[in-house]
Amino acid sequence: MIVSLIGYRGSGKSSVGQHLAQQLAWPFADSDDEVENAAGARIADIFVKQGEKAFRRMEAECIAELLLRDRLVLSLGGGAVLREDTAEAIMASGPVVWLRSDAETLLQRVAADGKTAARRPSLTLLPARQELERLMQEREPIYTRCATWQIDCGRQSPHEIAHHIAEKVRQRLEVE
Repeated sequence: MIVSLIGYRGSGKSSVGQHLAQQLAWPFADSDDEVENAAGARIADIFVKQGEKAFRRMEAECIAELLLRDRLVLSLGGGAVLREDTAEAIMASGPVVWLRSDAETLLQRVAADGKTAARRPSLTLLPARQELERLMQEREPIYTRCATWQIDCGRQSPHEIAHHIAEKVRQRLEVE
């Protein structure tokens, strides 16, 4: 079983994922880290030099390799589920958790994390709020289709969210 975390930039996938992995005593992987390690370049540089299509291909390849593992907590890039084959593989590997949050909270988190802005490129030429609102509108149906569980992460700490997910995972493991 692999527990995959999906959501928008700033939703807490990496933070929650690390806490969840610790609580389950499973390894943790971040697909963005894996892509950067495989490419030897930052995501923003891949977008500039090779384009989004090349990045999505690399991302899909890295995720496919990660999905061969067992008992893994996997934090996915916000657009990882845009490729149908990747979305299907993720859903087949175990529960998919959509970490939901409102636009204001997401914008505040991204603005407070200088690493995120430098690492991840803008996907449109729109101002940050407009880009986020557009992506939320475009991706919500995809996230809804992929998600086994949806968790509102606006008012809870990453540790609390991870605890909630860990309980659900343990219950699911008892049934299997």
